Amino acid sequence: MSAARPLLAAGSTNDEAESTVSQPYGSVSHSAETSRPRRWLKPSPIWILVLSAIAAISTSGVVAPRIEIYTRTICHVYGVDATSDECLSDRKVQAVVARLIAVFSTISGLLATLTTAWWGSLSDRYGRIWVLGFNVAGLLVSDVTFLIVADFWDRLPGTYWWYALGPAVEGLVGGISVASVAMHAYVSDCAEPGTRSRAFSQLMGLLFFGMSVGPLLGGFIMRATHRLFPVFYATTAIDFVVALFIWFIIPESVPASVLQARRGAGVWESSANELGVANRLKTWVAAIDVVSPLAVLLPKKPAIPGKGPKMDWNLTILGAAYGFGTLVLASVYQQIQYASLTYGWTSENINYWMGGVNVSKAVYLTLIFPIIAKLLARFWSSPAKPAASPAEFEASLGGSSALEDLPAPKYLLRAESLDLILARAALVTDIIFYALTPIATTGALFAVCGMCISLGASFGPVVQSLALDLHARRGGSDTGRLLGALTVVSALRQVYAQLF
Repeated sequence: MSAARPLLAAGSTNDEAESTVSQPYGSVSHSAETSRPRRWLKPSPIWILVLSAIAAISTSGVVAPRIEIYTRTICHVYGVDATSDECLSDRKVQAVVARLIAVFSTISGLLATLTTAWWGSLSDRYGRIWVLGFNVAGLLVSDVTFLIVADFWDRLPGTYWWYALGPAVEGLVGGISVASVAMHAYVSDCAEPGTRSRAFSQLMGLLFFGMSVGPLLGGFIMRATHRLFPVFYATTAIDFVVALFIWFIIPESVPASVLQARRGAGVWESSANELGVANRLKTWVAAIDVVSPLAVLLPKKPAIPGKGPKMDWNLTILGAAYGFGTLVLASVYQQIQYASLTYGWTSENINYWMGGVNVSKAVYLTLIFPIIAKLLARFWSSPAKPAASPAEFEASLGGSSALEDLPAPKYLLRAESLDLILARAALVTDIIFYALTPIATTGALFAVCGMCISLGASFGPVVQSLALDLHARRGGSDTGRLLGALTVVSALRQVYAQLF
């Protein structure tokens, strides 16, 4: 992805910015221009891959303990002994906790949906790391506020509803939606187009690796201390370390001259307009616009008129399939409540189960799936047409022979068809094992079904790769805008998932 392309809305750039971005990322000149005081640091996908795994440890390690704290708080409010097993199995308490989680998820998801476009546009003008810095700062504020409310909720007006402050802060800084946009954009800035799909898969795999370590680490801490709060202390320390790396160490992937040019273009456009109240309102409305980023998914006339259908609906259908296909990912809290109510699992048991599920996903996405994709790509290919002779190249290019030394490709990969088959296979796998999960008679069978669901974890990265191919086929080059649209769909998923 060219860094000159906006993430969530089409924008104009000058010739200087375009010429600067044409340099390959990771080169010495780009590294020097990006961060002059730290020339030895170069933008690389490795930064984000490692960072995502570490950040996922803290995010996943507190899921089950957080729900248990919610549950014991509600037990205290309703007069149920918060230290007994009855607290975790009381249906009335679980119903209140479910509504509480639904409210928190809706607040976080709605605010993230409203702010994703704005943070995405800021990352185009100020950089990916600049936006990630604010994102991780909001995460730290959420961690601290949760610890404070957990200790003093009964002394505050509104009691346990102050727990909503953390999700609200996370939503204002974009939450995981903006973090996903910035990380995918950073990887796209640094990775070659041919390796982008594999990089996305590795990013997802390392995320699940971190999400497997987090619950296991939390389980060990709870077993050693017999308390819940040490888990939050450990994850807050991890978040602080991640924040230090983002604020002071990781280099920016977009050249400084490009960012300066974009900011300059934005200032010029602002000064060209009247600074009236109406224009200011229009600016604020555009900042929280969640509809315009989705315009890239609308049907479009084919690039070659008269060939194929009148309108190309592929991206529209794919965007809807991505939203509904990943809808089940928002049910993790409900799955935890189901396991706690049905099998009597504690936070420690749930952490071990989540760790096993995420280990399965990490192994599949980082080791097994890349091998499967590489083998299928080898077989799912056809010989390319013979390369034209230098004379033919020269004639077709008006006398230029600059391409006469290029080697002819051995295979022409039908990437779109392969990605489509992989996406369908992942979706069918999800349907089968999610259907088997609620009929599991024992906790062991429930855990096995959860691990088998990892076979469908490739749906997300495969659909993203397929969307990029379809977008390029119909003439689109602003890949960042497409990634932003898919992220808005993902953020909306968190909101409408609470309706089910």
